[in-house]
Amino acid sequence: MALFLLAAVPVAGVGAVLLFNMTMPITLWAMAKVFPAAKGFAFGTLTFALFIGFLPVYLGVDIAAISDWLFAAIAGGTLVILLLGLHKMRKKL
Repeated sequence: MALFLLAAVPVAGVGAVLLFNMTMPITLWAMAKVFPAAKGFAFGTLTFALFIGFLPVYLGVDIAAISDWLFAAIAGGTLVILLLGLHKMRKKL
């Protein structure tokens, strides 16, 4: 999350994106646990989320004008949501 604050430095920016994307398998595993009888639905939901993230680029929205702080806040919010979901799942097991 802190690497998003240094997004202007190429190594830090690439590291931030790489580490952020490494959570995708964990998220897919968690979604498959939430919907054990509908693993395709879990995969489709996450694929749709990736598509929504692609839309600004496709539509030509200049995301470079967005503050590095916003990227860090979004990453932090996503991390909190993921941890809360995993904690809730752990209680069920």
